[in-house]
Amino acid sequence: MHKWIWFAVFFGCVSFSLAKPMPPFPMQHIQSNGDTLTFYQRGDEFEHYKETLDGYILVFCDKDLCFANSQGENSGIKASDKRDAAIQKFLNGINKTEVRKIYLQEKMEKRSRRPYGSFLKTDKGVLRKPSAESWTKGEQTF
Repeated sequence: MHKWIWFAVFFGCVSFSLAKPMPPFPMQHIQSNGDTLTFYQRGDEFEHYKETLDGYILVFCDKDLCFANSQGENSGIKASDKRDAAIQKFLNGINKTEVRKIYLQEKMEKRSRRPYGSFLKTDKGVLRKPSAESWTKGEQTF
């Protein structure tokens, strides 16, 4: 019994020791059209996101990184370090802190805990309780 406890403690410590934040230095990504994009990765191994050097949230779209729109979703505008007037106008209409807040809140909702119960049930996690009839018949389950 003690071996199993120490085994669980050991692997629990190993998983916590591997937890680390994202690297603090800028990274580069070459888009499919040849443009270069420099960005930061923020967060840790569980919750992380990408943002440009000036703070705009980036999301993936078909192997490329695109800017997030005001709802924190893919805008379809490919990100790059060189920006023309149309992209700059789009970015000026975005509140960076609100988009980050919406985007992270949406990611947390996707990761929210599933209801208890079997994943094979279709009744959204409602646990099956024994009926009074089954208890009075002398069923041997607890």
